[in-house]
Amino acid sequence: MQHSRRSALPPSSPRSVGLDVHKDSLAVAYGAQEHHAAVVSLGTMGPRPCAIAQLVRQLHSKSTPLICVEEAGPCGAWLSRYLTQHGQVCWGSAPALLPQQTGDRGNTNRREAITLARLRRSGDLTPVYVPQVEEAAMRDLGRARAEASHARKTAKLRLNALLLRQASRATGRATWGPAPLRWRSAVVCPPPAPHIVLPADLRAVTAHTARRERFEQARPAQGQPWRRRSVVDALQARRGGQFPGAVTAVAALGDLTRCAPPTAEAFAWLDACGIRHRRPAPSGRHPHGW
Repeated sequence: MQHSRRSALPPSSPRSVGLDVHKDSLAVAYGAQEHHAAVVSLGTMGPRPCAIAQLVRQLHSKSTPLICVEEAGPCGAWLSRYLTQHGQVCWGSAPALLPQQTGDRGNTNRREAITLARLRRSGDLTPVYVPQVEEAAMRDLGRARAEASHARKTAKLRLNALLLRQASRATGRATWGPAPLRWRSAVVCPPPAPHIVLPADLRAVTAHTARRERFEQARPAQGQPWRRRSVVDALQARRGGQFPGAVTAVAALGDLTRCAPPTAEAFAWLDACGIRHRRPAPSGRHPHGW
């Protein structure tokens, strides 16, 4: 039986590749698995797919397999998905979880890439989950709804403060219904300046309310073709959470199989979201009997 020369060679160790991604630039550094090997910087390149494919071919000629590391964020998410789709291993790292040396304040793109490659090689890097395209879209929709709610609350506080400075107080329980809004629009202030500010604040409240309602109506429609919609429905039926909280939790968790064990981290996140358990019935018995 004959053995080829190539089969007698030991398998090559994975090479750590650090990627510091920005809008118009990509700093690259790589290092071998041996701790005594130096981490070499390849400089800065453009973040175009053709340039990234050429970089992967160049690194594969030196060692295989490759383990790429990039900082999770708006610029790094698409790169992680691109490399994963082309058969490469790419880790996402949270900047807040990176070990920092005392007194190390000067950071450049080159140093960030070298640090990522060195931390991956030493095992001091904590990988984080990079959401897929559909999960990122649901997260963006949830963030837009939360921002609209915050903007509406700020506009309401600003409008109430303006009316209180004019000694105008609304009576009634429904403070933000159609009738109280009509009353606020009919308020007459002695100085002329509040007549300019008051309609603008009223329009801000109604605009942010309509914006929040549009996002609220779009979430079920966008979540219907989502591949994790069954998880959202099961979470609502089993744990008693409402649809906005269930969608937020599932979009943030992403792939539940990445949790080790599969339920520990997931239930910890659901506890943080407040949708793991329902409140018990007044009689002390759970309404679903569990």
